[in-house]
Amino acid sequence: MNTKKLTCGTFAKLCNTTKETLFHYDKIGLLKPEFIGKNNYRYYAPEQFFLFNFIETLTDSDTPLKEIKSQIKNFNADSFIGFLRQKQEYLKQKRLKLALKEELINDLLNEIEDIKTSNYETVRLINKPSETFIAFKTDVSAVASYDDLSEHLSRFFTDCCNKNIFLQSTFGFIIEKKNFDKELKASYICAKALKGSKQALRYTLPKGTYASVTILGDKKAHLNGIKRLEQHLKELGYFFAGDLIALDRFSLLYHKEKNEFAVKYLIYVKKDKNNAD
Repeated sequence: MNTKKLTCGTFAKLCNTTKETLFHYDKIGLLKPEFIGKNNYRYYAPEQFFLFNFIETLTDSDTPLKEIKSQIKNFNADSFIGFLRQKQEYLKQKRLKLALKEELINDLLNEIEDIKTSNYETVRLINKPSETFIAFKTDVSAVASYDDLSEHLSRFFTDCCNKNIFLQSTFGFIIEKKNFDKELKASYICAKALKGSKQALRYTLPKGTYASVTILGDKKAHLNGIKRLEQHLKELGYFFAGDLIALDRFSLLYHKEKNEFAVKYLIYVKKDKNNAD
């Protein structure tokens, strides 16, 4: 036996794989040992590491073993270049999808950590940049029962899927100012679209000062909470200057009561010049 040959165990360790994987590749004719001893032991040449590494790169690119074997067995330079360019584009798209998923995980972490530290009904005035949401027309209350919401959300998510729109986790509602006193009846279901998404109907919040408050409770608690918010802002010398954005804060995960909601409200506000200091 050539002393430069590697045992199956040594070669598996070199390739950071298992002997079972090498046995399988041998069985299907994808990567056969360089030499089989009289004792039926498999031995590999060191340079076969590069072929194994190439195979693993392609399998990590979701290429079927049958296709890899065909490309190696029927090697043609022009065909192989085309094949590799396809893999290159596939990995590019996969990288974009992974970036979207990473952004989604980051948003989930930030949202849940924010929920944990929320002081319910504590009003904050914050300066926000312009922000755009994907929107879908609806006529459901932002604090309707989950049974009532189900049909509207189903249509919204189906519409987004049909248009290849990638959404972030938090969804919400746009409540026009004229409907503040009408059981918080929403005009749109909305959600933030991840980067790279194709845009459908869009709703843009203007840059400016926003009042932010999180309310926990049933529909009545939310209606009363919005009234208290408006009164509190008047005392601070502000008035509602835009629509109300109601962002559901993982009520389905975070609270046990079926018709109890944790909602973060955002509303564009302006200083009341008549009451300015």
